[in-house]
Amino acid sequence: MRRRWTAETEARRITLSILPHPLWIRGSASDFEAFEQIFVHDEYDFSQWAAHHAEIERAYAKMLERGKAPVIIDCGANTGYASIWFALRYPRATVYAIEPEPENFTVLRRNVSPYANVIPLAAGVSDCVTRLSLVNPGGQAWACQTIEDDHGCVPSVTIPDLLARHPDAAPLIVKVDIEGYETSLFRSNAEWAAQTSLVVFEMHDWLFQWRGTGDAILRCLTQQPRDYLIRGETVFSFAHPGSRAE
Repeated sequence: MRRRWTAETEARRITLSILPHPLWIRGSASDFEAFEQIFVHDEYDFSQWAAHHAEIERAYAKMLERGKAPVIIDCGANTGYASIWFALRYPRATVYAIEPEPENFTVLRRNVSPYANVIPLAAGVSDCVTRLSLVNPGGQAWACQTIEDDHGCVPSVTIPDLLARHPDAAPLIVKVDIEGYETSLFRSNAEWAAQTSLVVFEMHDWLFQWRGTGDAILRCLTQQPRDYLIRGETVFSFAHPGSRAE
C-alpha cells in the first residue's frame, strides 16, 4: 500500500472495497501511516474485547431508545479517517471532526463530505473558548500543535459547547489525539468525561517530557471507575456500567 507520488501535499482519490465512498490521501508518509493505523491495522476496532464492546453497543442503543442523540467527538481529526471509521459503525450518531491545521482540514472536509452524520470543524479543542496558534517543529502533517495565543488565527471549541448544540445530545465516544494540548483540554470544564462511555486517547509523554500530558488525562478519568485497554498507540478508557449518568 505504500505508494508515493511527487507532491506530498497533493491529495489523490482512492477507492477501497471496505468503504462506501472514495478516500482522499496525500503522498506524505503521515497520511499513509494514519490510513494503515485505522483501516489496515484496525487500531480503533475494540470488538476483540467482547464485554467492553457489548457495553458500548448497549449504551448506544439505550441512547437511541430514550430519544437521545449519540455524539462522538474526534479531537485532532487530521484528515478524517477516524471520524469516518466511527461514523460507519455508529451511523445514527453525530460525529464532530475537529482539526485546526488548514491543509489537513481541506483533506478532512473532502473525506467526510459524503457522510451526513459527520460535521467538520476548522478549530482546536480546549477547555475554554480562546484563540490558538499553530506550531509544527517537525513539519509532519500529524504533528501540528496548538498553543494558546490571544492573537492566534485558530478558534477553539469546547466539548460542553458541542454537546449543547443539540438539546438531547449524549456523549458516547470522545477521541483525543491533540499532540500535547491534553494538559489544557483536561485542566477544567471536563465534566463531560464522567458522562462519556468511552474515551479514546494517545498519551504524548514520550514527545513532551515532563509536561504531564498523560497525568492530565488520567487525573480526570480516574475520578470514576473505568477499565483501560491498550491497542497499539491507543488507550481505550471504558466507563464501568452504571457509573455514569444516563
